[in-house]
Amino acid sequence: MRFTVTTLLAVVTWMSVVFASFMYPKEFWAFVIPMLAFNATLVAIVGSRLCRGEDRAFCQGFATAAIASFAVVVGGLFPSMGVQAGVDRFALAAVRMLPAPVTPLHEHLANALQRNGMARNTPVEIDWPREFGVTKGTFVQVRGNDRKYLRFEVEESIAAGILSREEQLAIYRHHAVIAFALVGGLLGRGFQRSKKSTWKLST
Repeated sequence: MRFTVTTLLAVVTWMSVVFASFMYPKEFWAFVIPMLAFNATLVAIVGSRLCRGEDRAFCQGFATAAIASFAVVVGGLFPSMGVQAGVDRFALAAVRMLPAPVTPLHEHLANALQRNGMARNTPVEIDWPREFGVTKGTFVQVRGNDRKYLRFEVEESIAAGILSREEQLAIYRHHAVIAFALVGGLLGRGFQRSKKSTWKLST
């Protein structure tokens, strides 16, 4: 597999987007990430018809994996497979390893949690101040007593700009769609290249 500068830049850009959406789960990402996954799938479907050779194989693999991921990861098809639940657990674990952005709401809840005592990795329900627009949720202390790693998970929100836990999971699931689709595209290209090499050897 040949990695070009363009491929490297694309990977770095995508990883930056993933990191930003994990650190700052805002309404912007809740709109952009699903649209990006959907539009990338449409482009791959068109490319599977118009492109040739390895590019066509990449588009076919990307589109096939993306459609399957939309059904299983986002749509929750075949829940017994545990794919959606696994993606959710992995994403939440990854987010909790990152420092939380310090906001007035974060500081308020950190003070309240410290007053009530902290238990590592244990969700703690506290009174959420309505002036911040949150009506229900839990606060999770992840690493030691470091306030940077205190994470709150919103279950209900009446404020614009504060995403609920389910809305955040929707962002992470669409990231997983893109990741699985890229793997499918790379496998498709690899199979096409292997097929081409086999054909050359046979001739």
